[in-house]
Amino acid sequence: MTILEAVKRAVSAREEQIGFSYGVGRRYVEKTWGEFYRGVCGLIPFYKACGYTHVGIMTSNGYLMLMHSYAAMSAGLTAAVVDPVLYTPDVSAMLDNADTGLLLVDDDLEDVVEEMLEIAPQRKVMVFPEPGDELDEDASETGRHICFTSGTSHLSKPVLISQQALIATAAAFDRDLNGTCEDDTYLPLSASHIYGYTAMLSLLMRGSKICMGRGIRYSAKDLAYYQPGLVITVPGHMKDIVATHGETPLPKYFVVGGSLCTQENFDAASAAGAIVQVAYGATETIGPTTISAKDGTSRGMLCLSDKQMRLSESGEVLIGGDLMDGYYRREEATAEVLKDGWYYTGDIGVLDSENRLFIEGRFRDIIVTENGEKINCNEVDEKLYGLPGSQEVAVFEVKGRMLAAVVPLSADVTQEQLEAEVDKYNDTQPYSRRVSQVWRREEKLPRTLVGKLKRAALTKEWMENFEA
Repeated sequence: MTILEAVKRAVSAREEQIGFSYGVGRRYVEKTWGEFYRGVCGLIPFYKACGYTHVGIMTSNGYLMLMHSYAAMSAGLTAAVVDPVLYTPDVSAMLDNADTGLLLVDDDLEDVVEEMLEIAPQRKVMVFPEPGDELDEDASETGRHICFTSGTSHLSKPVLISQQALIATAAAFDRDLNGTCEDDTYLPLSASHIYGYTAMLSLLMRGSKICMGRGIRYSAKDLAYYQPGLVITVPGHMKDIVATHGETPLPKYFVVGGSLCTQENFDAASAAGAIVQVAYGATETIGPTTISAKDGTSRGMLCLSDKQMRLSESGEVLIGGDLMDGYYRREEATAEVLKDGWYYTGDIGVLDSENRLFIEGRFRDIIVTENGEKINCNEVDEKLYGLPGSQEVAVFEVKGRMLAAVVPLSADVTQEQLEAEVDKYNDTQPYSRRVSQVWRREEKLPRTLVGKLKRAALTKEWMENFEA
């Protein structure tokens, strides 16, 4: 099945129903399912005639990103999606790594385009064309999607995904999601991230109205306008919604993924009356791979129907089933993580008595101290969470020592006050598990688009500034 066939099957019985809503300036735009399908078909002739085999699609508008990427894949091209909020030189390097000769952009990205052309003058850049009147339903099966890894420790890698694997994963995710087609779904995630991209296809298959966010900073206004039954987002955003929703009704259902959901976060949302599902996956697994039960009683997760999961002897989570084709033109990197049909995630997992998966963190988040003891940074982060006087806290490793980066709650909070609070934690720990130094930071902790901590960036910044 092609992506166009999947869309046609999904929208055929509800062409005149509102399928998408998104904010533009101070107003909200609505599009029917039929408009979306005709838009894809009306763009296919352009992509077939464009003269390129690899195209980049850059916009913060999820509707446009979805429509153009589907059209490009249906034309037999490889479509790479990128978010314009990323650092422009990084975006240019990502597009180079995906061999994109043509970049399609929003008409309001003039500054980004100008900088992009200075970096890579050989790349052709043009504004998104409008769908034509000629509707082409002759779709190719060979067109593929490129989504980039989140880049927590290095420049994002281009992940090559087939239409068939994308469709299978989205269909499986839809089957295990809470809610029905009657529940409007708020999706503030960028479609440039695989979690958001796959979730949009799942909701399209379901027939649930997709209420697209304009970014998390606009979520209060968007939630008040949409009043959705289901929210698909990251754990940190769920926490903010629960704490600040005020008179806006709390959504009945949350599905959170993209980063680690702590038990405290899960319990707080549940206590507020929400039913929470936790999803887990990676760009290489086409997003959602495991999900917790619909009753919202546990964070423990089971596999989607198109996936398999097991733990290695070391406790690493391995995923089989529908996976990426590989990292584009990176055979060695692909071979390091894809072995005998299994993707080696680098994540630490444990299984309970019912074979439900709990994610403990990543192997690279393990600090090996000078005496050989192993410390899970995520566990320490949780214990330091809510440190008096702090907005954010995260520990990181420097030469076998554990340091804490602390963002103060206000400028009045001093280094000495933060050190005194961390010392209270240290007093409860054996010497080998104590924080050796406190780094008071004015800047927010470095994170990816979905909120994953870039722990390696903290180590790098510390080394460059304090131990050079």
